[in-house]
Amino acid sequence: MADSVISDAAPAGADNATANGAKGSGSAAPSRSQLVRITDDLLPATCEFLHHELNGDISVEGWKSMLRYPWLQPNSDYGIALVRPNEGVVGVLIVIHSEQMIEGRVERFANLAHWCVKPAYRRESLRLMKAMMAQKELNLTGFSPIREVAKIVCGLGWKKLDDHVYLLPNVGVSFATRKLRVLTSFDEIFAIVDERHKRIMSDHGRGSRGRFVLVTDGSQWCLSVHTIETRKGVALSIPIYLSDYGHFRRWMTLFLSTYRTLDGCWASLCQPRFLPSRPMIAVRLAEPRPHVFRSAGAAPPSVTALYSDAVL
Repeated sequence: MADSVISDAAPAGADNATANGAKGSGSAAPSRSQLVRITDDLLPATCEFLHHELNGDISVEGWKSMLRYPWLQPNSDYGIALVRPNEGVVGVLIVIHSEQMIEGRVERFANLAHWCVKPAYRRESLRLMKAMMAQKELNLTGFSPIREVAKIVCGLGWKKLDDHVYLLPNVGVSFATRKLRVLTSFDEIFAIVDERHKRIMSDHGRGSRGRFVLVTDGSQWCLSVHTIETRKGVALSIPIYLSDYGHFRRWMTLFLSTYRTLDGCWASLCQPRFLPSRPMIAVRLAEPRPHVFRSAGAAPPSVTALYSDAVL
């Protein structure tokens, strides 16, 4: 594990620093923990920690399965841990790594999935985040942070992707869509899409939470990937990836009615950055969990939750 230890300088006032967004509360212990990259050697202890400290409904093996996501690359880490000699793992920042093609170039992403620290070591929480942010080559994203976490990371230089969403009814098909063809079969969609999207589908596989829908007019097509999320007891379809924003906007009513057929959801929530213009049927709502990111190379419209905990 020595090769995975991360060195960070103790900033002035580090003993009094707080991070209210990391799960846990309480007073700090007197000495600093080691920062360690979570590799396969540390993964069992990390999953034990997540089971006991974050979500006991997920078994240790369940955590392992979740963190070994389908597109995980060999020798990739799972994030960063706080480790103490006599206690083992006392805090973690779990991330989902990916390489994505953005405007013709490969960009490396790390999606913030889980940030949890034992109560006694809560004041070391920001060390985890700052160690991750020190990797300047990474585009960092967060698609399900609580508002307090979003406030913390924005204070560290992250930006909000969208601070509101559009509520869209999953009803109605216009006359213009009658000649369009809708595909929801994995195999049929795979046969039509280009090599880039074949890779995306292969990366996620048939067991992904993301559902694939393709609409085509015979010469052009648009692929959407959406998930289902329940808010205030209402199930909603959430588009998280669109291969062509213009085609989606033109064929939107057909996509929305297909979501209803597939999921039984009568409404969708769509991020404004995915829409070239606001639909007349859209109702603007505040987003209680704003999407956040830090990137030097990826523009906001190209940042999606496709390779994130949203599909695991």
